[in-house]
Amino acid sequence: VRVWDLTTGTQTHTLTGHTGPVNAVAAVDVDDRPHAITGGQDGLVRVWDLTTGTQTHTLTGHKTRPNTRNVVEAVKLDGRPHAVVCDYKGGAVRVWDLTTGTLTREVTTGTKNREMAGRTAPVRAVALAAVVELDGRPHAVVCDYKGGAVRVWDLTTGTQTHTLTSHTEQANAVGLLAVVELDGRPHAISRDVGASVWVWDLTTGMQTGELAIDGPVNAVAAVEADGHLHAIAGCRDGLVRVWDLTTANETRELTGRRRRSDALKVMEAVELDGRPHAVV
Repeated sequence: VRVWDLTTGTQTHTLTGHTGPVNAVAAVDVDDRPHAITGGQDGLVRVWDLTTGTQTHTLTGHKTRPNTRNVVEAVKLDGRPHAVVCDYKGGAVRVWDLTTGTLTREVTTGTKNREMAGRTAPVRAVALAAVVELDGRPHAVVCDYKGGAVRVWDLTTGTQTHTLTSHTEQANAVGLLAVVELDGRPHAISRDVGASVWVWDLTTGMQTGELAIDGPVNAVAAVEADGHLHAIAGCRDGLVRVWDLTTANETRELTGRRRRSDALKVMEAVELDGRPHAVV
């Protein structure tokens, strides 16, 4: 993992220690110093002091390789920085105190016999999509790929608060693409193996909208344009479509990408010169 000064374009640190590819990076302040949290395919999560470039903690206990996307998030719990880490095939979400490097909570999304379990089926592949604040407490939004659902967990109590289940229950059927704020409330955008994209109110657990997109969707980002929140959908046909989340209407179609063989996997929305842009 490399750290770059964006003003000068020079590299300031190289963070070495993982024995395989690094799949996820998050940033957080620990003891008033910037730190990075990195998740690798070696099954380890490492914590780094970005001022010195030194490793401060190794978070172990992940039974299988972390997922390749959104495996780590940084949050504040009881005023202290914590890392929320997803054990992809182990079916667990673990919460670590970054000051002490200790495990403070484990939310298991496997069988009903396990502590804080939310499923009656065997352990399935899960991935952490986001951490959001609901009712003043941090919650993990977890994608249950094979279970056909997106699940919301209260990280303070370790209990599941919502199951978002309009998706088809089949292998690799569901993925959570983005978490956005709509009308002052956090919402999730998820998709299934077909062409369905759903919008959910994470406070109530209710579905509030559906985007009628022609074909499967691989990636979604959110941006405000013309006073409305919009979703930018990267579709498997190689097109990028823009949707007004207030009206659920498609407003633009961005062309110029090759089709199918160049299916879009990752995108981000940024503001340049005061105007919203999509980076694809």
